[in-house]
Amino acid sequence: RGGQDTAYSTSWCRPWRMHNRDLDHLNEDSCRDLIDSFLSAKKQRIPAIVRRLKDDPNFDFEIIAGVRRWWTVKWLRAHHHPEFEYLVTIQSVTDEEAFRVSDVENRSRKDISDWERAKEYTVALAEFYEGSQSQMAAHLNLSKSWLSRLLDVARLPDELVTAFSDTH
Repeated sequence: RGGQDTAYSTSWCRPWRMHNRDLDHLNEDSCRDLIDSFLSAKKQRIPAIVRRLKDDPNFDFEIIAGVRRWWTVKWLRAHHHPEFEYLVTIQSVTDEEAFRVSDVENRSRKDISDWERAKEYTVALAEFYEGSQSQMAAHLNLSKSWLSRLLDVARLPDELVTAFSDTH
C-alpha cells in the first residue's frame, strides 16, 4: 500500500520527532488558509506524507510532512465538520530521507521561522551528516555558505532569542 493515498483518522497519527513546526504556533489564525481551503474544496486535496510506526502502541503512523494539514483536520472535526478525514500517502523512508522530504516540502513556507529551521538543521547535521556541513549542503542541494549562516542562527545566545516575544 505504500505510496497510495489513503484517508485515516488524525488520532492514528503523530508528528515525527524531527518535524519542523512549533506545535504551539498551530492555531486557528495560523492555519486559517488551510481551514478555508479545506472547507471550500470540502476535502483535503494534497495528502500528507506518513510512515508506519512499529513500536508505538498509541499510534500507527508518524507524519513526515503535513503537520498543518493534520492540525487542520483535527480542528475541523472538533468544530462541526466530522466528515473530514486526514488524507495521507504512506512511504517507507529512513530518518535521513524523511528529513529531506520534510525539508523540501517546507523550505519555502513562510510560517516556519529561520530559528525553527536552524534548530532542525542543527540536529540533522549531527544525526544524519556526521557534522559535515559540506555533506549536508550537497544532500539538500543548498549552498555551503547559506547553510553555514542558517546554522549560525541556531547558535544565537538564549538571552538574545528570548529578547524577542516570538521566534517567528
